[in-house]
Amino acid sequence: MDSDDLSAWCDRMLGSNANPYMTTGATSTADTSTPTAAEPLFDDGLQDIGVLGAIVVVEDSGDKGEETATGEETATVVVPVEAPLTPSAAPHAPKPWEPNSIYSKWCPHFDTWVQNLLATRGGFQGTVGCASLFGGLHSDVKTTKLFQLPCHWHFWCEQKPSAIAFSHQNHDPPDVLYTNGLEFLESFFGTDLFSPPPEDKVDIRTFRGKMHMLFVSASCCPFSNARSRRRSEGTTSHEDIRLLDSFFIVAKAVVPMVIIFEQVFGFACAEKTGTSVTPLQAFMKRVKEELADWEVVIFSSNGQLYLVLVRHRVYIVMVHKDAGGRYSIDMIKLMVQDSAFL
Repeated sequence: MDSDDLSAWCDRMLGSNANPYMTTGATSTADTSTPTAAEPLFDDGLQDIGVLGAIVVVEDSGDKGEETATGEETATVVVPVEAPLTPSAAPHAPKPWEPNSIYSKWCPHFDTWVQNLLATRGGFQGTVGCASLFGGLHSDVKTTKLFQLPCHWHFWCEQKPSAIAFSHQNHDPPDVLYTNGLEFLESFFGTDLFSPPPEDKVDIRTFRGKMHMLFVSASCCPFSNARSRRRSEGTTSHEDIRLLDSFFIVAKAVVPMVIIFEQVFGFACAEKTGTSVTPLQAFMKRVKEELADWEVVIFSSNGQLYLVLVRHRVYIVMVHKDAGGRYSIDMIKLMVQDSAFL
């Protein structure tokens, strides 16, 4: 599919809408609930991310903060316990969503925290090779931009047309966009959306030795506690469970230095009624057997800290022995534990 055909196809998937930001008014017959976007939702570059202004609240102790060289008083940045005051980030052009009370009272604004982290981290000596399995709307891509990682995206793997279309209109494309992760259960070759037949079959092993980070966000349908038959049938009977098999095949084929695996909190809950074993435990047993060269740490995230919706998450970070292994894992744990933001 060439670029013109892809753009036209994306337009059909997303529909047309006068509002360039996320809405549910898409006219596409394929998926009328698909968010639409005629331009990127956020500006690239940390200095332009006005939607991520610092949360500033006054501590209960009554401290008034420090005084700057200009005589202005600065508040203390702390984790908020109630609705934050007006953000004190540098002036920026207001975004269409900023007047919304959900944004102003609940969504975290952490660019000051990010800037401090960037100053500590320093720059990169080269490009970070990245890839994504089942990335959906690709918050992984947006996150790497937020943290100013000089990324080169080698491949994505996504099947849902609306997600592919949304990502195409909001992010630069990867080298290869695999359209069916289940193909890797049969061979190392997957169908690339960007290549015409018969050259559209691309060997996943092509990327071996190029991968620094692999982001994985497999379908949550088997594990979500919202699924009506989750507790009675468990997770292994759901068809999307096979995406985990694809992940292990791809991980062993491309050998990324770091794997960041994300899943809903139901992944850490009992497989089904009557058993105490969780899908997470079964997954970690398999990691130990098949990905023995990676050291692992598991984090959980309280969704209430970030959204009005309660969407807790489990994150599994795996670091290859050639990228520091256990030492790197220990440094990641220290950074999370010592971070005032987290």
